[in-house]
Amino acid sequence: MTSTTSRPLDRLTLWTPGERRITDGLPFGERADHSPMLLDLWTPTHGARHALMGGASGSGKTNTLNVITCGLAACGDTVIWAIEVAKAGQGQAAWLPCFDWLATRLDEAVAMLDAAVAIIDARSRVLATHAARGQGDDKVVPTPDQPLLTIIIDEAAALFGIRTGNPDRIELAAQATERARQISQTGRSAGVQLLVTTQRPTVAALGDDGDFRSQLHPNLCLRMNRRADVGFVLQGVDLDTVDTTLFNVPGLLYVQDGPDVDPLPVRSYALYQPPIVNRLAHAFATARPTLDPVARTAAGEAYAARPADPFQTPTTRPTTPRRADNDRTDTPSPRRGRTAAGDALDAARTAAHTDLPDLPTLPLAHLPNDDTSTTVDGDDAPMTEAITAVLAEAGPAGMTAAEITNGVKKLRASAHRGSVHRVLRTMVDTGTARRTPVGKGYRYHPTTTPESHAA
Repeated sequence: MTSTTSRPLDRLTLWTPGERRITDGLPFGERADHSPMLLDLWTPTHGARHALMGGASGSGKTNTLNVITCGLAACGDTVIWAIEVAKAGQGQAAWLPCFDWLATRLDEAVAMLDAAVAIIDARSRVLATHAARGQGDDKVVPTPDQPLLTIIIDEAAALFGIRTGNPDRIELAAQATERARQISQTGRSAGVQLLVTTQRPTVAALGDDGDFRSQLHPNLCLRMNRRADVGFVLQGVDLDTVDTTLFNVPGLLYVQDGPDVDPLPVRSYALYQPPIVNRLAHAFATARPTLDPVARTAAGEAYAARPADPFQTPTTRPTTPRRADNDRTDTPSPRRGRTAAGDALDAARTAAHTDLPDLPTLPLAHLPNDDTSTTVDGDDAPMTEAITAVLAEAGPAGMTAAEITNGVKKLRASAHRGSVHRVLRTMVDTGTARRTPVGKGYRYHPTTTPESHAA
């Protein structure tokens, strides 16, 4: 089993809220041959898998994490917790509707990790009881009634790497490191996993805990500025065979299934605009699972008292009643927000960076209509005219998308990069501009050039 599985994508259930399963793999990106790649964060062999992602600033780490979070949010058998203390939750705020718990302070993070350790202990006791009676599996197999618990830790150094300053913060960082190590060592069979990201992957960023690092794989390595950082993420690899400094556009990365396994070059899908992410989050929030009773009880008071919205006045979340087993039926409950999710994905594709692969689309014709659909409108004529005017000044070598964006800003005072890329794509599709590959990027040209006039 590999974390870079290549399988046909089931587009009907790909982004339908709650209908995908973590056991299907997460839609992640494309291989070098443009075949779709699925990221397997749970497998029958390993159970829950703890992942490490490293990438320098500007490498596309936020985009890549958005793609993974989007895949998790689409799964009806995965509960998502998140920790982001570096920017007090700013980096994860758009996904708040899909998070069961978001910690934005050190003390909240430690409380969350404490609760996760307690869930592992409780689930492990249930597994042991079943094993003693010759029942069940040797690991938690995620279902909507007993979901996988994924804990996203965004920028690990801000949580684990505190070694100077306030003694209380130093102690909290040490506690967080210890709890995370426990989770990484015992969480696989209990259905509790970590997804750890960092800009500067070092042992210090993981609390100087080598045992913690050894439990993290698959490994995702975006562009790095230091050879040693690449070696920390890609374990046991001949560094003369990989060079992430050549990743000159966001979203290019290596994915390594485990230590001493050859990494594969991959391009993640594009999902980087906060408004689009927020729309997706609200669509997927309509079908999020809840923790099972065993896990919910084990998580204790800290979980029960977690804030419904950490960015507003603290409140306690209302407890979602769960139907008794005898109240359940074989008829699946209707999923709301399908059309909204599809429209949001269409908008994400439209807004995607021209050079990034598109997110797979949802065939809306196969989905029932509902009242939650949204549309994306806008008059592109002024933007098209501005881009045409800028391209008219391009020389024989053409212009990059960034150069076009800068030119449009001079004409229109302001221009959003995503809008420029979207209109550029439309112009290429309709033949009013042309695009040529250069290296790992593209350059754009008007349909008529000075050379063609001369001819």
